[in-house]
Amino acid sequence: MATRRETQRRPSPATLPGSRPDTSSAHEPAESAHAATLRKVRTLVEAGRLQDAFDLANRGAADALLKNARGVCLLRMQRPEQAVRVYRELTLTGGGIVIRSNVPLIFKLNFATALLMSGNVGGCCEILHEIRNEDHPRITQLRAAIENWKSGLTLFQRLMWRLGNPPEIPATIDFVPGDFE
Repeated sequence: MATRRETQRRPSPATLPGSRPDTSSAHEPAESAHAATLRKVRTLVEAGRLQDAFDLANRGAADALLKNARGVCLLRMQRPEQAVRVYRELTLTGGGIVIRSNVPLIFKLNFATALLMSGNVGGCCEILHEIRNEDHPRITQLRAAIENWKSGLTLFQRLMWRLGNPPEIPATIDFVPGDFE
């Protein structure tokens, strides 16, 4: 039988050569705090407390999900130009021209919504063209909003649109902008 002193000297399995220490419990509090922050932001948004949700999202870590939450708040507060800046950072490559391939679909759709709401219909169309055949209800809603926008253009504005110079007129949307998932 081992004495107390001998037991204390035995290496734990985590310190044996070739073993890795169990760090799962060290990371769980941070992950659950992060998840709790996201849940609280969503709850505040659903309750219509958009500014409170935005402030809470700003206090959180600068990860992609909280940045998306900030963008959602900005879209719902009718501040699409600020949302465009958030989604540019989230979706575009360093040069700011091409959408990164690893960007979640919802970030792309929120970016397209922000562009549409800010009057950059051409930018919205470019994103939708890049997304192509994804099956998501927001794509249908964005395309319908673009068609409604086009139908309200004057003959001259439609001509300019065809020539690649769309007028910077915000499109009217009939859906709640910004999605978390």
